[in-house]
Amino acid sequence: MVKNGVKLHAYSPEILRAAHKVAFDLYKEESGKNPAWKKIYDSWKKFRQNQLLWHCVSQRSLSEFLFTWPGK
Repeated sequence: MVKNGVKLHAYSPEILRAAHKVAFDLYKEESGKNPAWKKIYDSWKKFRQNQLLWHCVSQRSLSEFLFTWPGK
């Protein structure tokens, strides 16, 4: 697509915050109505937090290095 002139744009922080809020509000609402969902969601939140920490150490630092390294 890029080869054919498509310009890529990152989502703005405002859009990302709004999407995050809507999604997590929905997850919380569903947790109040659905015990099976709540069990999965509670477990997933703990897993997600650990993954975010790991991502900051591994993927984020690698991406920053690759995108700023002059030898790319």
